[in-house]
Amino acid sequence: MFKSASLTADCIKASPQVSDLVHSPFTTRLGATMFEYYEKYPEHAARFAKAMAGVTTSKSGTFFFDRNTMANRPGSPVDRKPSTLGDVFPWDTLRGTVVDVGGGSGHISIALARRFPHLSFRVQDSEKMLAQGRRVLAKEDPAVASRIELQQHDFFQPQQPGGNAVAAFFLRHVFHNWADADSTAILRALVPGLEAAPARTPILISDRVLPCLGDGTPLHEERAMRRQDIMMLVGLGAKERTRAEWETLFRAADERLELKRVHAQGQSALLEVVLRK
Repeated sequence: MFKSASLTADCIKASPQVSDLVHSPFTTRLGATMFEYYEKYPEHAARFAKAMAGVTTSKSGTFFFDRNTMANRPGSPVDRKPSTLGDVFPWDTLRGTVVDVGGGSGHISIALARRFPHLSFRVQDSEKMLAQGRRVLAKEDPAVASRIELQQHDFFQPQQPGGNAVAAFFLRHVFHNWADADSTAILRALVPGLEAAPARTPILISDRVLPCLGDGTPLHEERAMRRQDIMMLVGLGAKERTRAEWETLFRAADERLELKRVHAQGQSALLEVVLRK
């Protein structure tokens, strides 16, 4: 990553108007996207994971690189505790099935299902990640496992209508891996599912919300988030976003998408987005 970072200026000069997975300092330096590179060199992926763990509070183990969805996986160094996620949003107000889009092996859905027994979860991801999920669910309490469904799905493809059973669409650590054009496409793919769901069914997005300059955020917290923002640029040509940037992204995807509320702030933020009908 440090060698890639040294070519950031060269990358920007080569494509000043475009920043994405292909047009990133990492790809400029190594001739392959991050996910292509670490898929080819798993020993380097393991070293990268250990390095990332050293600059975060995460104590988890393996870092999975899934080029199909490119969402962070169990063991990712930017994972935040499921207990925190359960506290920042009133999950007890939902009824039905939460669709966990790009949910990996389902570790977050499982944690939420343990805490909120009235909810069911549908975990959508690539077959590679779902295979891990099946192994995890086989060891889980049947009362929890029975409320977890695994479904293969590419989140760039339109979401199939789930009808009145859908309580929310949930995306955790997905958008910061993608540039605006790709993130817009992911959001648009959710619209068919939202249109078929009950009015005001939310999209719940667990991702950072960068502070505005001078808004009183403790400097050590702001520094950590800005550092992560630069890391996403270097590695994936992607970004963290301020509230204003999130709102611009929602409008670009569909003018009916409305940011209803931001639950918590900064590292632990959860954005609640609804589709006006």
